[in-house]
Amino acid sequence: MRIILLSLLIFVSCISVTEGQVVSTIAGSTGVVGNINGNGTSARFNNPHGIAADKLGNVYIADRYNNLIRKINSSGVVSTFAGTGSPGSNDGPGNVATFNEPWGVTCDTLGNVYIADTKSYKIRKINSVGVVSTIAGTGVFGTTNGANSVAKFGFSSGITVTPDGNTIYVADYNTHVIRKIFNGQTTTFAGTVYVAGAINGLGLAATFNHPYGIELDNNFNIIVADEWNNILRKITPAGLVTTFAGQGLVGSIDGTALASQFNYPWDVTIDAFNNIFILDGYNFTIRKISSAGAVTTYVGTPGLSGSVDGTGAAARFNNAAGITFNTFDKCLYVADCNNHLIRKVSFQSPTTISLTNTGNSSLCFGDSLHLNASPSGLTNYTFKEGTTIVGSSANGVVSIAGLSSGSHILTCTAYDSNGALASSNTVTVTVLPVFTPVISSSNGTSLCQGDSVKLSAPIGSSYLWSNNSTTQNIYVTTAGSFSVTVTNSSGCKGISSPIVITTQTSPIATITSTTTTICPNDSLQLTASIGSSWIWSTGATTQTIKVPAGSYFVTVTNAFGCSTKSTTIAITNFSVSIPTITPTGIVTIFQGDSILLTANGGSNYQWSNAQTGNSVYIKTAGNYFVNSIGVNGCNVSSIPVQVIVIASSSLLTANGVTSFCEGNNVQLSSLFPTGNQWFYNGLAINGATSQQYLATDSGYYKVGISQTNGVIYSDSILVTVFSAPQLANVSDTSVCKGTVVDLQIPNVNGNSFSWFTKAVGGTSFLVSDNYQTPPVTSSVSYFIESIGANGCRSLGRAVLNVDPLPTPICSFTTTTTPQSGLYPTVFLNSTTNADSQVWYFGDTTIAGNVSYNLNPVYTYQSTGDFNVILISKNINGCSDSIFKTVNIHNNNSLFIPTTFSPNGDGKNDIFRVRGDQFSFQEMKIYDQWGTLIYCTDASRPDWDGKVNGENVQNATYVYRIRILDQTNITKELTGSITVIR
Repeated sequence: MRIILLSLLIFVSCISVTEGQVVSTIAGSTGVVGNINGNGTSARFNNPHGIAADKLGNVYIADRYNNLIRKINSSGVVSTFAGTGSPGSNDGPGNVATFNEPWGVTCDTLGNVYIADTKSYKIRKINSVGVVSTIAGTGVFGTTNGANSVAKFGFSSGITVTPDGNTIYVADYNTHVIRKIFNGQTTTFAGTVYVAGAINGLGLAATFNHPYGIELDNNFNIIVADEWNNILRKITPAGLVTTFAGQGLVGSIDGTALASQFNYPWDVTIDAFNNIFILDGYNFTIRKISSAGAVTTYVGTPGLSGSVDGTGAAARFNNAAGITFNTFDKCLYVADCNNHLIRKVSFQSPTTISLTNTGNSSLCFGDSLHLNASPSGLTNYTFKEGTTIVGSSANGVVSIAGLSSGSHILTCTAYDSNGALASSNTVTVTVLPVFTPVISSSNGTSLCQGDSVKLSAPIGSSYLWSNNSTTQNIYVTTAGSFSVTVTNSSGCKGISSPIVITTQTSPIATITSTTTTICPNDSLQLTASIGSSWIWSTGATTQTIKVPAGSYFVTVTNAFGCSTKSTTIAITNFSVSIPTITPTGIVTIFQGDSILLTANGGSNYQWSNAQTGNSVYIKTAGNYFVNSIGVNGCNVSSIPVQVIVIASSSLLTANGVTSFCEGNNVQLSSLFPTGNQWFYNGLAINGATSQQYLATDSGYYKVGISQTNGVIYSDSILVTVFSAPQLANVSDTSVCKGTVVDLQIPNVNGNSFSWFTKAVGGTSFLVSDNYQTPPVTSSVSYFIESIGANGCRSLGRAVLNVDPLPTPICSFTTTTTPQSGLYPTVFLNSTTNADSQVWYFGDTTIAGNVSYNLNPVYTYQSTGDFNVILISKNINGCSDSIFKTVNIHNNNSLFIPTTFSPNGDGKNDIFRVRGDQFSFQEMKIYDQWGTLIYCTDASRPDWDGKVNGENVQNATYVYRIRILDQTNITKELTGSITVIR
């Protein structure tokens, strides 16, 4: 025996020397609940329970209280894989499917994910394109076997599947069995339904006690975490059940498998070497059973919970419920429930890799990085930047090309002979940015004859142009293609794209015209030579322009953009005498008069009205000028004279209508700005001498204008003013609050009435002599304008006030008092401020359904929902009403025992609540010191008088039970229960 123990100690010691387990948090924030997606610790979970990994390294989590299936990809990004977050069991695409507190998750090698949808009582599948379907289960708690469509499950907690996806095994937690789903049928593979025990044997002859997590080993045996038995069980493919590890006692003893002890093991997983890892629930540790059968504490310290990352025994967990081995990176992943975290356990080798850069620490973009990892002899050398793989090697030597510009921190990992991961130091290398010089030109890429262009390269340490020049700038006068290679200050070379220079022929620029001397006021056509565009000294851009006397030149541009400026051409005028007219400017005459216009300073006069000679008499309005023809044939015109002829009818104008309602006016205007006197009904208006006069009264108006030859009078204009109607005859009124009122206006003059909500301004909402108000809830005023038959409106608005009378406010409370053997009595307490009230109890099955008391009492004679109505009225005759629904039910069906005897005789062995019209939510049991010893939120909560598999002592205990009654209200029941065996 000592030799065996010594060998075991040596074996355990070897493990501790060759391996180091590092725990890190990869997603979630300690103690923070949520369902946020994102990168790593920015994500949030709510009691992550089951966990599994696919062959690509993606990790899937059954996020229990979020009712979601989450996914973490190999880069650490968390996303929602399936589920809306609302509880349910709908199938369909991932973004519409629903789950109900899923506990277990597993993957096959074909890209499918399988879910133990615990509180939906179904087994679900998410295929490789994200569509959710139900494999088995009706959604009802039970143990029914048969076709998958009729099968029932009892709180499935663990699930595993063969790599090909053909066979699924399920741990049915509350029915103590292992179920099998194969070829469309569900069967009980091992265990006896509803019988808790630890019996080994074949198939249904065996017993389990709340089997929790399950996993297939490399030989297709099922490893079961038998929670309440505190042992690990093995089921062969033929169904033979044996105890694999554990004595069945609560503890944390390492050693040989059957000599070890566990404390409520919850989940298991198996690595590529057939080592088994167990989440040892209330020990808060991860235990390992090696392929040789030795049990060790792999991570954590027994009995110490927390959320500490670290190595080996320094790490802490808090009720971690799910564990899986990720074959992609050969690490363990843990769903740490009460911390709301996803943790990672890395298998660290004691070997340290030395990573060196055999080249420069700074590379030009496009150069290769050469790394060497030692020692040699390890397997699968993988070179990474962060989590991104940038290279791999069988011997530790690698050349990495294609690194982006910027700083890169690189590491290397490899696996030692024990399969543990060895890591390296970091190597930092800087990849200098892509350097592509751009050539700039001082004047485009097309040269006109005789021009040159400067080509410039960006600043560098050296230059080599395609014409062999080695300066930063070159000057080009001939056509050709030019490029440059620039070496920058870091020694990196960049080659520019070529720039192509072309040369073009310049145009000939000339101006042609028929003469260079013209008459005053004439223009001459100038024509430029052929081109594609022109710019004259006048700013014109056409080939031909017409211009008066002056100096002109043109710039001609051809199709190649080359330009030539012409010589200047001078245009002059013949010498001529310009005639004048007296009088000048604007001349005003009255209708019937004439004015003499006389020409001076010219010869051969020709007037614009076709008359000839020095002088002409003008009687009609217009612009008049005279032409004089000189010796050079130039026809010169004088400056025109404007003759205005005034009629008496045009002396006075009205700026608006001259018939209007009282209170309005019209503005009258004289044609002349000065010399005015206004008259009303033939009499001069004292002080009215402006150009405008504002008429407000009925009568005849005219204006007299003083001129050098006397006063002229305008025609008279008649102004008519209509009288405004009287204000409407209205009076205020008061009504009960909420009443609709018909408002009437007495109409004795045939007027119409326009209604407003404002005393002044605003928009009329109605034209009528009556108006039905909306329900009156507060004082309101209406403003009414009278409108006469002539369309005139009253000079003000009548005010009509509507005020609400006080109205009682109905309210009452009900108190239901249960009576032994009778239906409850309802006490009704009115809080109304009314003078009278009447009650209707809604019970039409009996007489006496009405009461006029302030606070009546009524006993119903049947169960159901009854509408109680209260109508209240005050002294003004105003009333209010309210109704409430009273639920009457008989509580005699609810029964909670005070004593039970869990002695195994099959009689009164279980403590539970009996009755109907309610559903359970939670049961908690406390001992006499107030310590919580038992808790369950199962759909049918009960207690068998045991804690951690051990019988409690005969004593009185306290229960707290939460139920949901028929009104959908949560109630808490408390009391004492006595255990007597």
